[in-house]
Amino acid sequence: MMNEAVHHASTTYQQPSFNRIFSADIQRLVSEKRSKRKWQQHRSPQHKARLRECITQLRNLLASEKTASFKEYLENLDATSETNYSLWRAARNLKRPVQFKPPLRNSSGDWARSDCEKGNLFADHLKTVFTPNACAEVVDLPSTVSSPPHPVTFEFREVQNVIANLNPKKAPGIDGISNKMMIELPRVAVRILLFIFNAMLRLEYFPNNWKVAVVKMIPKPGKDLTKAESYRPISLLPTMSKLFENYL
Repeated sequence: MMNEAVHHASTTYQQPSFNRIFSADIQRLVSEKRSKRKWQQHRSPQHKARLRECITQLRNLLASEKTASFKEYLENLDATSETNYSLWRAARNLKRPVQFKPPLRNSSGDWARSDCEKGNLFADHLKTVFTPNACAEVVDLPSTVSSPPHPVTFEFREVQNVIANLNPKKAPGIDGISNKMMIELPRVAVRILLFIFNAMLRLEYFPNNWKVAVVKMIPKPGKDLTKAESYRPISLLPTMSKLFENYL
């Protein structure tokens, strides 16, 4: 519901399309280049010379089209909300280093190239690394915990203060609700959150969906990126879960 509300309340921005309709000259040269079977069938020097000429002309025309397209993209950059701050996004992408995702090698020496194969390889590696410790003594814990005499409740001002202190640049969890979305919530939505949090304390219940984390693998600096042990995991919990835990 929160995702749909934010989607309807946000201003839509049409991402500029870079799919250009090529000119008739380029289309003609592409068709003539594809008809190189004449050279393969007859081995005529005239056909070979014409094929080389078509390739050269096509390369030059494509380079000029690419330059014109990039020039048009730069001229349309703007730092206002009408273009979704495209100028700052372009500058940020230029400063961001290009990340290369190499394939992984498993224990048998085979390569894992697809996302599914890499995920299974990381899962097997994490299963062997994060194993429970052997406990020599077994401690009997009580099955139930006594509740405090006076039920703990949250106040509206407390929820507002915690939401205001959230970092808007943090990545969201599996629900896709980011901290920036939480900061932009109106007072009515914050009161609904307050009602949910107090109901969780009163019923002594924590939702199972808030316990699910998205695991991302981060490469370790200076390590061989073709090995699964050269990555470390981080867990992205749902924003609602972290917001509730800030009170406890």
